Amino acid sequence: MSDSDKTGPAWGRLLIEQYFILNWDFSSTETPDQQRNRLVTDFLNLNILPLTWFEIPEDLPAQGSASGFRLPTTEEINVILRPYRCEKLRWYAMDPYPDNLCPYLLRTYYSASKDQRAKDNAQMEEWIDTETFGEEAEWAVLDSEDLFNFGPAPDSWRRIYDILPELAGPLLIQPFCSSDGELLVKRVSEPSDDIFKNMYRYFKRDLAIAKADDPAAWLHERNSVIESTATPLQKVATSTYMFVADEEAFRTGRLLVLYLDGFRRVIREGRVDGELDDIGSIIGTWMETNDLLEYATLSERYRVDGDLGRKLYQLDEVLADL
Repeated sequence: MSDSDKTGPAWGRLLIEQYFILNWDFSSTETPDQQRNRLVTDFLNLNILPLTWFEIPEDLPAQGSASGFRLPTTEEINVILRPYRCEKLRWYAMDPYPDNLCPYLLRTYYSASKDQRAKDNAQMEEWIDTETFGEEAEWAVLDSEDLFNFGPAPDSWRRIYDILPELAGPLLIQPFCSSDGELLVKRVSEPSDDIFKNMYRYFKRDLAIAKADDPAAWLHERNSVIESTATPLQKVATSTYMFVADEEAFRTGRLLVLYLDGFRRVIREGRVDGELDDIGSIIGTWMETNDLLEYATLSERYRVDGDLGRKLYQLDEVLADL
């Protein structure tokens, strides 16, 4: 498919567009760009979303297809939606993560040097490789200087969420019912959810085994033991992962790989070691086991002493009897 054929659905059919039109304030003193930026941030920070913001599949219960979804007016299209992003971006947003397994490869850097640009383009072709991405390359490779030239800053990849908030990760598939009967969809699982509750028993068991097997490590390197043993919890907390072709990736030949929770927070990150892995092996491992790259570094916030680590690992309860 050529870029000119990449057009989005009818206006208002995308989730962020529903959020815009349902929350837009025409009387606001903010500029339209300021209001859109704020609403994108607010949207990305939501965990619970009403199912009525979606186009409702026919096989869902009738009460789920009620009145919350609506089409935008001509004024809303022209003032709110059309200035936000081009049709090519709307095409990308139409069906993010269609197989829930293949990651995105985002290119964020385009050298000003013509010769270097040619070398970088050749490197991109090697990374993309049809055997690695196959048919998924059409949607999974984000390589457009006009859209994704975010510059050399280390965290410039985060700008992707400003224009494609859908890439924050696949929403949890199964809707659930609120106390008043409203059908809702969740962005991420919480430690209080059943999927985590069932894991803490095994986490506690594995920590007891680690403590018995190496008392010295438990005494002197307890945090490292806990963080290593908590890898299954980190896996479940990972909503998505992404490869980034940034300036350092082109300079070193090592793509950045990021494992992220549903709120765009890094759980683990590292550079692909070509002697140990390639894109294909990393994707294959995720498809088969959801395992994270072993040499990817745990982020500070997901360490034992980090705010997200303390919440995820539930150590007060888990360590109570150890």
